Amino acid sequence: MTIVFATTLKPECMAGAEVAARLAAAWQVPLLLVHVSQDPRAEAFVGTTQQAVLAEETAGLAAEVARLHVFGPCVVTPRLLAGDPADAVASVARSVLARLIVTVARDGAQTVLGDTAERAARAGNTPVLTLRDPERWLQWLQGGEPLRVLVGVDFGRASLAAKALARLLKSAAPCEIRYCVVAESDGGPTAASSAELAALADRDGREVSIQVQRGTDIAANLAV
Repeated sequence: MTIVFATTLKPECMAGAEVAARLAAAWQVPLLLVHVSQDPRAEAFVGTTQQAVLAEETAGLAAEVARLHVFGPCVVTPRLLAGDPADAVASVARSVLARLIVTVARDGAQTVLGDTAERAARAGNTPVLTLRDPERWLQWLQGGEPLRVLVGVDFGRASLAAKALARLLKSAAPCEIRYCVVAESDGGPTAASSAELAALADRDGREVSIQVQRGTDIAANLAV
């Protein structure tokens, strides 16, 4: 199992790469540092003996690998890719049986990586963690306050992945996990959702924090 970190090699990705490296060290898994080149020559040269023509990106990946080695005892491997960013990231994640894909979001800005996380999540089965404030994640991984995690519960594939990711995060550092189901405003949780929540409590083997939100707008209720 491997963690895949998708980077643009720009400064805004550096803290996110450190988060990925610290998670990899905590879980004792390798970190694959991935950059999808936007050079028009990339598709012809990536993966060939002539890849050296993409010297700037190759050197950028090597420098980032060297920097990340100080953040934990994990193996960091660079990988230069070509093509559509989302497809390339999802494909390499499948090939290495990745445990997690990590990316960094930039509020109010569109970048090559801007919607890659969402599209990579749809393109494959690997959970995707998009960091909106990497510094807060670093504080948590370095002994700060427990990470508070809210998991929306339903019967979809995304919900199953979210629950698995929450348990995975808790194995890296202390977490306070709360599970939430959104019910119709004129009634309680459905029998199906009640059964799902009961099963969740049984799997954890202890009392879990479960919340029921009234309403029909799932995204709005989870954001409250």
